[in-house]
Amino acid sequence: MDAFVAHENIEPTQEWALELELALRSMHALCAIVTPDFHTSLWCDQEVGFALGRPAPVLTVRSGADPYGLMGKAQAIPSADGADAMAERVFNVLMKLESCKTFVMQGLVTSLENAGTYASAKQLTKRLVGAQRHLSDDQVRRLLHAAVTNSQVSEASFVPEQIKAIAKAAGIPIPEANDDIPF
Repeated sequence: MDAFVAHENIEPTQEWALELELALRSMHALCAIVTPDFHTSLWCDQEVGFALGRPAPVLTVRSGADPYGLMGKAQAIPSADGADAMAERVFNVLMKLESCKTFVMQGLVTSLENAGTYASAKQLTKRLVGAQRHLSDDQVRRLLHAAVTNSQVSEASFVPEQIKAIAKAAGIPIPEANDDIPF
């Protein structure tokens, strides 16, 4: 998944308002982390309002303050200690939304293909194993390819075996060591 944070994602000299609008128009979901100073921002309410006007899910995280107004009509995600725990909660909510499952799974597969550490490959594979019923055949083939072409995946403990198990469960043939991996 990609997150857009204006002050981190907009390069100097770019027209920031246009970049912000582009991000809002192309998002698949918005996650508003409602902190005590959320309402004092000149932008946060507008961004949430923009998202509420689109057919995109708006998730709220209660982080020291309760969601209010139109964004407060749905139950908020309770805050969690640490970024990993919070990411897990948001992930679980997104996976329950039919409109988001495809994008989340695509993001997981792409992240594994580009994994830069053994730890990230292991963490991503764990998440993929838990959500494997949502993988397309093409995505499973991409996982098999990553297990051959990305050393952080191929050399991470138990990861190649877990990917093979996903492929077997999906009925996808596992290429022999000398076979070309289909794209």
